[in-house]
Amino acid sequence: MLTVVVVVAGLLTTPAQALQYNQGRYGVTLEGFGNLAGGYASGDEEIDDDIAGFGFGELRLLALADTGHDLVIGPRVTYRGLAGDNTDDSALFGERSLILLGSWGRLEFGERRGLPDVLTGYAPNNYQFVSAEYGPASGPSLDPDGGLQTALIDSALAAQIAPLSGLGITADFFFDESLKVIYVGPKTKGFLPGISYAPHIDGGDGRFDDLIQTGLTWEHYSEQNILRVGGTYTYADGQQTNSGATRTDDLHSFSLGASATLDYDLTLGASFTYNGDTGLTRSVGLPISESAAYGYAASVNYNKGPWTVGGFIQTARAEGATNQAGDDQLHALQGGVSYRTSTNVRYFAAVYLYEFDDEAGNTALANQDGVAALVRTRLNF
Repeated sequence: MLTVVVVVAGLLTTPAQALQYNQGRYGVTLEGFGNLAGGYASGDEEIDDDIAGFGFGELRLLALADTGHDLVIGPRVTYRGLAGDNTDDSALFGERSLILLGSWGRLEFGERRGLPDVLTGYAPNNYQFVSAEYGPASGPSLDPDGGLQTALIDSALAAQIAPLSGLGITADFFFDESLKVIYVGPKTKGFLPGISYAPHIDGGDGRFDDLIQTGLTWEHYSEQNILRVGGTYTYADGQQTNSGATRTDDLHSFSLGASATLDYDLTLGASFTYNGDTGLTRSVGLPISESAAYGYAASVNYNKGPWTVGGFIQTARAEGATNQAGDDQLHALQGGVSYRTSTNVRYFAAVYLYEFDDEAGNTALANQDGVAALVRTRLNF
């Protein structure tokens, strides 16, 4: 059993708007953000205390041309940089796609998230219902699967927790940026549909191909109140790996959620994910242990003047290794607060507590207590 507390504090600075250039039917938008973070992690004797820091930044370029025939076309390109004590330093292109827009919706071809996201700005994703509004709106975040809380945790342990942190938030492969084609329909009577297809999954270790992701949400506005409900579904075709020695079952991942915003101040959200016993990797010809993978989460965020406070709770469980009985379990609780001194500057702090039970039950990583502290500074432009 593992219990870890993560204390997060930092500063966010946000400009009024991105850099924009418009000339007739042509327009260019350039925006970006940079994150600097550092922290301290402490665990039992099997995991050494650690002080580490890292930085992450991204530039986004969107160039569009209006053809005048209900068609706007152009590229969207992102460039990312990462450096840190516990990471491999890198600078590389991130999402990049060709975009076609019209009254009929949006079509994209390229390396992009399959579940539709915004083209510019840093608004929350429309298909996610549980979030931490007091934290960063892009990059590593304080959302349950945002990755910021576990940035300082032992890498082997973080690799076990990562697959669980998304259960209860969305369907699987929510953050996948493989080469794909994406269609987002126009919002009609509050409904927003989206679907994507990727022939291969870059981060799937060869276990899956033919990734299909779909989403549908419905929003209803009543004065200063907003109700949003919807869900996501992921299908991936399981493959044989290791020269046929292992086989991965087809994945069917379902997620449903709802959120309600009252008086533009209080937002409540809840969601559920169910994978069942799909998507498991097994050794051919050997018996396996099967258990259903699922998770659920709920969040609350309250905005009053310059203050935002909130938190979330999450429970998830899934099969860790099919040759062992039982499953891995994650229980997480977070609370946070932010204070905005101006439209450009915001301070935030959060405490994240989680308990992880490894199905083996007797390894060093499955019996740890630890504390980690993380500070963060953010610059947007």
